Amino acid sequence: MTQGAWGRSPQLWNEFSAHQWASLEAGKPVVSEEDVPESSWPRVTIAYLLNCTPSEAASVFWNSELDPEYLPDCLSAHILSSPSPHVQEVEFHLKMPFFLPEEVYVSRVEVTRSSTGGYEISWNVSQLIYAKTCRGSVLIEPHDGKTLLISKNSVIPKGELAGFLRFPAVLRQKESVHALVRQIQLEKKQHPNLLAKQQEALAQALGGR
Repeated sequence: MTQGAWGRSPQLWNEFSAHQWASLEAGKPVVSEEDVPESSWPRVTIAYLLNCTPSEAASVFWNSELDPEYLPDCLSAHILSSPSPHVQEVEFHLKMPFFLPEEVYVSRVEVTRSSTGGYEISWNVSQLIYAKTCRGSVLIEPHDGKTLLISKNSVIPKGELAGFLRFPAVLRQKESVHALVRQIQLEKKQHPNLLAKQQEALAQALGGR
């Protein structure tokens, strides 16, 4: 078990049950929803065990401008600036349910290396229409020749529609991680050149970190 990964992850992941490990080994996700005092929406944590390297998984996530091609309801993603090579300021446009106007926000995305040969990519969203804050991270760690991916995301909603949007918002979080996993698998099998290009971009962003 990768101690560095567990040390930075929610308590649920400190000890997987036999059933959870069986699900992960079978390619199925382990999903948790945790109530948080400051929000009416839960913190959503999702784990997958993937047949790829940490670099392959992290490089797909880091390519933010590819998001509209595979993430549900992502209409556009445009890198506004890079304050440093391992940090991106990305503007997203998302389709909203129930004929609501689209959500437009800027996400500060940062990638770092872990001491175990993995990666952590975190995001902090500002200028939201339907939420006060949105913060999260994806931890990508090597595990027995595979890659353990753990995503967690917390949103503090705002406005009268907070309760109305809770279910579709939580569902979107889950679907987004599932879509990321599918994209990683697709690129590894069918688009190795794209994957290699993304890995090179990730390496350049980290500058040997």
